Amino acid sequence: TLNPATGEMVETSLKSTSVIIVSGDYYRVYDLTEFYVFEDGDTSQLWAYNGEKKLAAGILHAVEPDQPVVCLTNNHGETFYDYELLYLLDDAGYTIRYIDLLKDPIPENCDLIISFNPNQDITVNDGVSATSEADILEAFLAQSGNSFLVFIEDGTPQMTNLEAFLADWGVETCYYTGSNGVSYRYMVQDSSQSLTSDGYTIYGQAATQGRAAELVSGLNRGTVFKNATALRYANGYTNNGDGSYTNGSRTMYTLFESGPRAVSWANGNPVDDATAALFTLTEQKNTDGGSSYVAVCSSADFATEEFLQSAVHGNTDTLLHLFGQ
Repeated sequence: TLNPATGEMVETSLKSTSVIIVSGDYYRVYDLTEFYVFEDGDTSQLWAYNGEKKLAAGILHAVEPDQPVVCLTNNHGETFYDYELLYLLDDAGYTIRYIDLLKDPIPENCDLIISFNPNQDITVNDGVSATSEADILEAFLAQSGNSFLVFIEDGTPQMTNLEAFLADWGVETCYYTGSNGVSYRYMVQDSSQSLTSDGYTIYGQAATQGRAAELVSGLNRGTVFKNATALRYANGYTNNGDGSYTNGSRTMYTLFESGPRAVSWANGNPVDDATAALFTLTEQKNTDGGSSYVAVCSSADFATEEFLQSAVHGNTDTLLHLFGQ
């Protein structure tokens, strides 16, 4: 069967309840539990049947050998890619590959690159690094239909090159500089819309106007951001008055933001009560008439089993919806 964590075929023990999909040299074995949704990931708390989607994804992989590839970066100290995120990508029809942008070519049929809470900076053309990962990403995104998705959080270290790259795409991450000259990343707290008593597991407010509202249309369940940092539009981008910001061929949309009572903290102190963007999507209009995208999620926990498996939260629906844009 296929291991979604590695994209490799591995031996799997069969059970009387196993479901097997075969096409030519392709084999895929599903465990019975994969056909159901469980409350908060607890397999003793059955919530819903999910077999149609799982079977459809398996058949699609079997009959269509040229499925799109998603590349997960693995050379920047990325934290563990939660298995639930890998299963979601598999269900969305992707073949999963890991990539070191410094060494590996991007597969020809790759249309999505994900970096999950990187802890080491990307390289740029600065005369020090032989390879510029920023240039590689720009070349990838110059091709319409391609996307780059980054997950960060309040504990993600500051990375000058990556953050400059994101700022070019309209997204700035927020810091407070203390009297000691040290910069501290924002932590967004909202006790009025939190699942936890500390106020750091919050519901995001979906966009209600303009193109941003269209992009999240139909997402009815609450979308949760745990341990989120704050995002805002970058310098050089013009506010269009509808939750979008434009600079040349690029427009940044705020898909989700914090509530009106949210406060951002840094170094143990409240530093900002302005509404913070939590999930952004920047669209680039390319010369061929198509578009490419950069998305930034302010919570790495957003894409973990705790919220992707839960039947009451909208995190899974949000990602599947965006993958389908």
